[in-house]
Amino acid sequence: MERVKRRWWTWAVSLIAIAVIAGAALSGAFQLAVLAVPSYRADLAAWVSQVTGRPVQIGGISLAWRGLAPRFDLNGITLFSADGSEQLRLDRLSLGVSLRRLLIGDWVPSRLELSGLRISAEIDEQGRIRIAGFDAGDEGLPSTRHEHWLQDLERFEHVVLENCELRMQHAAFEGVPLSLRLERVTLARNGRGFELDADLLLPAERGGELHLEADIAGAVSDPRQWNGSFEATADALQPQGWLRPWLRPGTQIAAADLGGRLSGEIAGGQVTRTRLELASGALVLARAGVLSSAQQSSIVLDYLRNPRGWRLDVTDLSFDQSVLLRGSLRYDLLDGEGAYDFDADTLEMTRLAPWFGVWRETPRWLHTAGRATGTVEGLVLRYREAPSGPRFSARARLHGVGLRADRSLGFAGVSGELSADEAGGRLQLNNATPTLELPAALEQPLKFDALNAELRWSRGTDGWRVASEGFGWRLASLEGHGRFALQLPSEAGASPLLDLDATFSAQDANDARPYMARHWSTDLKTWLTRGIVQARVPRGELRIRGPVQDFPFHSRPTGEWRLDLDVADAVLDYAPGWPRLSDIRAHLRFRGNALEITAEGAQLGGNRVQSAVVRFEDFSDHTLSVDGVVEGELARYYQFLRASPLRRTLRGLLDNTQARGEARVDIKLRIPVDHAEQTSVAGRVAIADAQ
Repeated sequence: MERVKRRWWTWAVSLIAIAVIAGAALSGAFQLAVLAVPSYRADLAAWVSQVTGRPVQIGGISLAWRGLAPRFDLNGITLFSADGSEQLRLDRLSLGVSLRRLLIGDWVPSRLELSGLRISAEIDEQGRIRIAGFDAGDEGLPSTRHEHWLQDLERFEHVVLENCELRMQHAAFEGVPLSLRLERVTLARNGRGFELDADLLLPAERGGELHLEADIAGAVSDPRQWNGSFEATADALQPQGWLRPWLRPGTQIAAADLGGRLSGEIAGGQVTRTRLELASGALVLARAGVLSSAQQSSIVLDYLRNPRGWRLDVTDLSFDQSVLLRGSLRYDLLDGEGAYDFDADTLEMTRLAPWFGVWRETPRWLHTAGRATGTVEGLVLRYREAPSGPRFSARARLHGVGLRADRSLGFAGVSGELSADEAGGRLQLNNATPTLELPAALEQPLKFDALNAELRWSRGTDGWRVASEGFGWRLASLEGHGRFALQLPSEAGASPLLDLDATFSAQDANDARPYMARHWSTDLKTWLTRGIVQARVPRGELRIRGPVQDFPFHSRPTGEWRLDLDVADAVLDYAPGWPRLSDIRAHLRFRGNALEITAEGAQLGGNRVQSAVVRFEDFSDHTLSVDGVVEGELARYYQFLRASPLRRTLRGLLDNTQARGEARVDIKLRIPVDHAEQTSVAGRVAIADAQ
């Protein structure tokens, strides 16, 4: 028995040795034949040229072995265009025959290997692909020759690409081709279809390594019949490199350690389900300053296709483990009309909205939305494409929602219930604490402590109308109520029309000091800040009617602006160095670019002010006039003069005389508020029972 085993081992070793020797002899003979018949290589190149329709040059031919299977190698292959320029090149093309096929006498190659292949491809605006060196058929479809090549791929059980390069041109790449290095790509056929395994290296400005796997049932040559699954993973992705063509100039996006995974399913040649998962370290969006940032970010998107449309679920979109968006977008074709449905449990606008306004060729409203802040919850949005025009509806709960100010308007802190459709909408505010910015009209934002209002808007033939028939508010010690209507014309460039009536009161008028009109001069604002030491406003009335762009209507009298204030317990420091007016009861009238203060009672140096009128005829003139009548004791007038800038002029009188009795003084002051030292004084004194 032992002798039989040794005999079998001897035969087996002998057969293997004979096969190796025969293979080596066959390879050597093949090399000698190629050297002995130089025209063989040229004949082979001519045959390949006939197949490809292009001149071909072959650098060398050899026969090698992969185990017990032979491998036929063509080296240094170059494909030329009709004008003689190089269009395609590869270092090595190998054709291998499997041992199984050899045993049944089938010499048809079962393995194709390409090494050092360099391909240039161009994708046009219609999405058609043209590979350098190969002509497209009519209307961009593959020619019959190309279809035959795809069918010929079915003959190979294994196709391998190693150390290859693919350069793709597209208008979106802005003249810089995308270069992918194919480290190794393996396509292996099986009984159902094929398996694909690929390792690619992205260009440095776009990322690191990309790995792709796919298990597909169906013929390689017929993508319309593919069914199966795929998965791709990538690391060190660089978002700026991918997104630059779609970003507005000056926009920068940087992400550390950005990696992703894309997986999905294919049915009938179409992608029916995909999942995209991205995660990064530090993330920064910048354009003229940092717009949004996070120490870490993550996003998970799920896409599902159905016969009538598709669905996109935002399963997770988080910055620093804080959810920015969780919701879904659906599209369905219903009765021939496109229907979009968007639902969001949470939409955190402050950190998410800046990403809306950095893209090229986006609608104006989306750029405006890029200034949004706050949180939206329970958002339900429906949009329908109808022959009569688009229809939509929306409802949501707002929490601290705002819009960063541009040149004309900004607001923040709006909380309430929102509902709207294409014809109009409603927003209910209950004890909201919003901030309103009117950069063109007011120096500082209005920061309300409470605001109650029902806002309604509607669409008409001449534009949109926003109105509140009744609102109430509190701001520091100021509180009031009123109504307003704002007409937004549909005509481009036309000014909004404002109709506002409000009644209010203030325990401390200085609480309104930060909200001075921007068009007032610096000197006037300085005088009001210094001059109004204290005041109480039992009642105030505000009315604005007319085009907003013409406010305050003194240059163009197209509207009405008036502010009436009843003032009590006021102290006025009307000019530096002069004694203050105290215990003032007065009425202030703002009209256009003018102010008139009518005093109904006051104290000046201890004497009673019988009447006084203070005027700014025109704020741009910077001149304050004071006309008053004061009655009281002469001794107090002496005290007033000693405390005024007139003490030097009247030093001789004041130092050398004394007076008692009653007097009436009519006084006129003209005070340049930006040069108070140039104040002019005129008056008349009537004395009774003087001593």
